[in-house]
Amino acid sequence: MGFFSNADYTFEVDDDLVTIHDQNLGNISVTNDIEDVLAQIHREIDLTGKKVQYYDSCGQLDRVLQESGKFKGFAPGGWGIHCGYETENRQT
Repeated sequence: MGFFSNADYTFEVDDDLVTIHDQNLGNISVTNDIEDVLAQIHREIDLTGKKVQYYDSCGQLDRVLQESGKFKGFAPGGWGIHCGYETENRQT
């Protein structure tokens, strides 16, 4: 893990929810570089105790399971409310 992501992404923070958007500009995807993406974001903001979700390059919303910026896995569906509307919240 190089702690410098080559993925093109943006992220936003709303209280304890972090949403990552894969910009799909031709570089590596957020999916394939998630460890470095999380490490880079964790250097900017403390991810400890935060929920993380992301829109992949196809627009699919999924959860990113993490502990203090360390990737633990993916789970289907988002965490619930985002940008003023309900997202599908599938449980695993």
